[in-house]
Amino acid sequence: MHACTGWKFRMRFNCIVCLFLDSDILLWTLLVALQGPFRLFVGSCMVMCALFINNSVERANVGAVNGLAVSATALTRAASPSISGSLFAWSIGNGAASIGFPLDEHFIFYLFGIVFFLSLCLCITIPEHVKRKKIM
Repeated sequence: MHACTGWKFRMRFNCIVCLFLDSDILLWTLLVALQGPFRLFVGSCMVMCALFINNSVERANVGAVNGLAVSATALTRAASPSISGSLFAWSIGNGAASIGFPLDEHFIFYLFGIVFFLSLCLCITIPEHVKRKKIM
């Protein structure tokens, strides 16, 4: 039985991926083509967050707030893989068998979607004074 058969793989994205699974060159070309812009956008988002942080505080507090922001970033980058991995393992082991939807094997993906949606809502509500360049 081919890895791309079954009802779970009938969605459009999965079908496109299945077409590339048989050809390593096409698969790696697609992955590299998608990772380039992704890494560019991630770097741009980090720079924009730093600019927003610098524009949101007074000049005397910029260093302290940047230190706090970098510490919070490091803490979340350290804790996120273990927390999300534990939640995913729990949902596969316990949630799928006893509780079912929405705490089944898709739980962590729903949680990521909720976090993304909340981040989007926060981005929409950024005050105007933070978006403008601060005059020192």
